[in-house]
Parts: sequence; structure tokens; C-alpha cells
Amino acid sequence: MKEELVKYIGLELADVRKTKGYLIIDVAEKTKINKDTISKYENGNSSMKIFILAKLLDFYNINIVYFFTKVYDRMQNNQ
Repeated sequence: MKEELVKYIGLELADVRKTKGYLIIDVAEKTKINKDTISKYENGNSSMKIFILAKLLDFYNINIVYFFTKVYDRMQNNQ
């Protein structure tokens, strides 16, 4: 379950970033999170601490409840 959740959080983060028109390097520079680390999150290769997720969602101006609703919907649609 954990790996699946990490995967879907990553996919949603990548979609948000692309929808907002940012490259990973842009997000890294603005948030001070390493670009390789962001890539690992987006690819589901690494889990993240909640404060990092909150920092990214704040940067994207995305509500955390909305974000996890989208993650949940994505998980339901792919099962």
C-alpha cells in the first residue's frame, strides 16, 4: 500500500507541476528542494516528509485536501 500511495502522490505532483507550466529546475530553484529529489518524488522512487509535500503544495498554491482528493481519485480509477 505504501509504495502504491507514494507512486500516486508522485504522479499527481508531476501533473500539478506540468499543469502549472513549471520545469523541475524551476521548482527546485524556487523551493530550494534539490531537482533530483523532486524527480524521485514525482517518479514514485522516494517518499517524502509531510513538510516537504506542504512546501511543494504551497508553491503550487494547491490545497492539501484537494490534492489528496485527486490522489484518491487517481488511485480509484487505476484499480
